[in-house]
Amino acid sequence: MLLEGALGALDETDSADRLIALLRGDAQDRQWAVHVAYRPGTTENTGILIALTDDDDVEVRASAASALAALVADESGGALATTALLRAGQEPGVLVPQAIASALSTKEDLPTAAAKMRSCAHIPPRACVRSQLGDLCPTD
Repeated sequence: MLLEGALGALDETDSADRLIALLRGDAQDRQWAVHVAYRPGTTENTGILIALTDDDDVEVRASAASALAALVADESGGALATTALLRAGQEPGVLVPQAIASALSTKEDLPTAAAKMRSCAHIPPRACVRSQLGDLCPTD
């Protein structure tokens, strides 16, 4: 579906139908839905990404949070995406904050909200997350 969408082989209705089918599927399908919903430069599916940051499966939440981090870093996600990202960064586990940190660690100039995330203000002080961010995080 990603390739078909990139090549313009799907019309809007077919694309929407397939995305809905992925969202109704299992955790692996929902992870693919994140990839389909996230396309750099577009925000039409930001709501789907936000909803998937509350998925039951941690890997789906991590994928969605990573995509949201990319949108926020590019200043294309809006206030809703920023708020959802800050909330996702407060997850007590490691995988979601690590996915956020990874998505933000490659960016030079970040908007304020993304810079807050990268500075670990909202990311739990887990060693693996801090090592992912390197010198960008203050020590406790």
